[in-house]
Amino acid sequence: PYTTLFRSTRKYVILFAPTPKCLVMSIRALVVVDPMSTGAFLAPHAQERGLQVIRVYSSDELGDFATHVPEEAANIVFCETLTHTGGLSSDAIAQTAQQLSDFGYEIVGCLAGAECGVEVGEALAEALGLRTNDTSSGAARRNKFLMGERVRESGLRAVKQMKGSAAVWDEIERFLDQEAPTPFKMVVKPLDSCGSDGVYLCTSKEETKAACEAIVGHCNRSEEHTSE
Repeated sequence: PYTTLFRSTRKYVILFAPTPKCLVMSIRALVVVDPMSTGAFLAPHAQERGLQVIRVYSSDELGDFATHVPEEAANIVFCETLTHTGGLSSDAIAQTAQQLSDFGYEIVGCLAGAECGVEVGEALAEALGLRTNDTSSGAARRNKFLMGERVRESGLRAVKQMKGSAAVWDEIERFLDQEAPTPFKMVVKPLDSCGSDGVYLCTSKEETKAACEAIVGHCNRSEEHTSE
């Protein structure tokens, strides 16, 4: 940002000097971690409310998913962009939080724009002293199995489920024999993908096994390796 010090309309000379940091501090900003897919629309909504928007990528391994932005939000201009590395390690989170603070904006919130940014987004919000969820249970907001179990632990009705892979088919088959309804219907999905990626509605044991084999050992839409 710059402040105009002098303008000569006769000679067309414009002089600039860096805006003092105290002026930048008065500018409020929202951090959006992984503003992709429908989460890309968080940025224009924030800008409509007078906020600057800082874009943070949760990893340097997002691949093509980082370009998965709807056409209507593709031309959004972010005031700053940085890429977080180091996962959820406390040192890595502290370093990225410091980088965000060093930009000099008054950061009013830190939100996840896509599933892959949930845990990093919450950890950054906590490090910045912003309102957020309890990071000790952050995995349950990405891992679909843990998510269902948290619902059950809270005393709410939850679907019967098991976690497994094609490598433990005997255990899966026992679960199917005990729990599959008649007529047979079973949903198979990866633990932590997004956008209905790898979700199968199966009507037989054979389809269920094929779905497990199709999911395990492959990268999901967030460019993460699926092991269960």
